[in-house]
Amino acid sequence: PPLSRRAGLVAALGLGWAAAVALRQAQLPVASALGDAMGPWWVGARGAWSTAPHAPPYGFALALPHQLCLWGAGSLWEAFARLQLVHALVAPAAGLLAARAGAGPVGAAAVALLAAAHPGLLDTAASGAEGYLAALWVGLGAAAARGPRPLLAAPAFAAAVMNHPLALGALPLLAGAPARAWGLTALLLLPSAAQLGQAAPGALDPSPAAPLAALMAHARQGGPAVLAEAVGLLLLLRRRPREGLALLLSLGLVLLLGAASGALRDHHLRLLSLPALAGLAALPRGLGWLPILALRLPPDPVPHEGAARRPGTLGLLTRVAAAVHAGAPRPAFVQGVVARGPPAVEAGALLLDLRQRGWTAADLSPDGAWVLLWTGPRGAPPPGLRTLDARDGWAALTGDLAEARAWAAPLCGLATPGGAMDGLPALISDARAEHTLAFWPCPETADPPRHPGAHPEPP
Repeated sequence: PPLSRRAGLVAALGLGWAAAVALRQAQLPVASALGDAMGPWWVGARGAWSTAPHAPPYGFALALPHQLCLWGAGSLWEAFARLQLVHALVAPAAGLLAARAGAGPVGAAAVALLAAAHPGLLDTAASGAEGYLAALWVGLGAAAARGPRPLLAAPAFAAAVMNHPLALGALPLLAGAPARAWGLTALLLLPSAAQLGQAAPGALDPSPAAPLAALMAHARQGGPAVLAEAVGLLLLLRRRPREGLALLLSLGLVLLLGAASGALRDHHLRLLSLPALAGLAALPRGLGWLPILALRLPPDPVPHEGAARRPGTLGLLTRVAAAVHAGAPRPAFVQGVVARGPPAVEAGALLLDLRQRGWTAADLSPDGAWVLLWTGPRGAPPPGLRTLDARDGWAALTGDLAEARAWAAPLCGLATPGGAMDGLPALISDARAEHTLAFWPCPETADPPRHPGAHPEPP
């Protein structure tokens, strides 16, 4: 293309990425820092080539960006902020895909901005899970399949499947790529396919209503952006039938595979959001700006100070980590105690944050002080330990082993300790479960630590 058109396209993609970065950075305080959102960070802290404690179908391409974001980061907040720069690539990927489909700079910019503000893709970035980076890799793979180097589509689709198994349904988007691209893709997918075969449940009971429920939930959350996806699909079917049929087949496969697994959710449909939005490139000439009409900026994700301190969020984790780092004696040992609901701060997440702040194995010992992360009913935590930080329903407390045991004694049968095991290997390579509960005086045992590889369903 002419130099001016190339410059316009670069400017369009840069505009989309900048907008996507700003929107994702704004929601960092309320980003999830629990469970599945933390899984890839724990794997990345140990080395991306191992999937533990995440499920076998998730490959190294999931944890590798997390590992890179951890290098040199002074806290998990900084690492999360770096990852948002990667999540924001969905905008230029959508714009590039639209340009490969024939859109000019204005049309590419419109599609990129629509992807930047897509409520579903924003939710994926804030959740830390819900497909991880699979939608980005699917978009990049589809763009590569239509470009001058279609072989690049193979590693992109392999990475998509390593981020979420249902990305297998997007393989028809390779339609039109040469046979060698298909062959390389199949070769790179063999390890993931073998792991999927081992992890697949023995008996599947798909629900006929699941696809419709997922489609409706996707439409409710995405609003005008999902309407734009539907228009993009219809335009492709009319003006570029081969690409339209490939996208329609991909949608059908994602719905079928998701329903068959019994775990179909609306966020699985976001895997195809970028190719669907890029279908708007088939708009008549002069109307490439029309997708802007579907653009809706999200409301302020942090409408008041308290929202940044909600249980389970990165904002609360960062606040507690700063208090523990500054106020806890060393050596100390971190563990959670939950009397109600999910933990306000996951002990394993705090351990990883402390590692990023400079804590080493020498700073962590069950023979030193204990830092207990209390989550319970509204009101003050049980007395008996020094408070590092607290708010209604949660607290970070510290004391020596004797004090911790005396504090925990009245909680027998009322609370459950645990949560540190997934984060411990980031600091101690030979962490043992019996050490993590030395403070707990109750005869009953805690819930067993999540076994490496255990995962209830693809998030």
